[in-house]
Amino acid sequence: MLKPTDIFSFEDSIPISLIRQHCFCPRIPFFYLVYGMTPELKPWVEEGLTFHERMSVLQKRRNLSSVRFDQGRFVPHVDVKRELLKFHGRVDGVFFSNSGGIYPIEFKLAEKEEIRRAHVLQLSAYAFALEEKYGKSIQQGFLVLGKKGKVFDIRIDDQKREDVKKCIEHIKASLAAGLLPESSASERQCCQCEYLNFCADRF
Repeated sequence: MLKPTDIFSFEDSIPISLIRQHCFCPRIPFFYLVYGMTPELKPWVEEGLTFHERMSVLQKRRNLSSVRFDQGRFVPHVDVKRELLKFHGRVDGVFFSNSGGIYPIEFKLAEKEEIRRAHVLQLSAYAFALEEKYGKSIQQGFLVLGKKGKVFDIRIDDQKREDVKKCIEHIKASLAAGLLPESSASERQCCQCEYLNFCADRF
């Protein structure tokens, strides 16, 4: 049985970005945290939007589905951490409205401008951590998809918080077991994955 290495200590927190990766394939957090593998991205994997591109998108979408972007301030790259549940990350941006509301915003260069469960979970985790950082309840966040910046209004409810907890628990359980998790990823998913060469039992 593989024992977790010093690369990951169970006293450490889980990067929020691995929630999205876990939804894609539960093996990715294991490779990253236990083996310490950080393979180069494949040529077709796009980089995230630059700060100026993000600001341009938001300026074009000044009304974020009931929240006016021109009535507050946008702060990029906000570090967050949920101490008790031990997960952390850096949200793409946070909008602070003049009325006191706090709204996490995530940008995704998705080929299809459609909401994915992984995106919603990641955004919800950021909202969950922001609540601890600022001591305020967060009920709403935004996903901005594609370079055209299609905006999706995401409600942050108790079910989404529970889903985040379960996902973090599943990741930690697979690490504690010390065994490479089973994967139900499709052939199409595997062909996109930078870790494919490390999965000897896949296709």
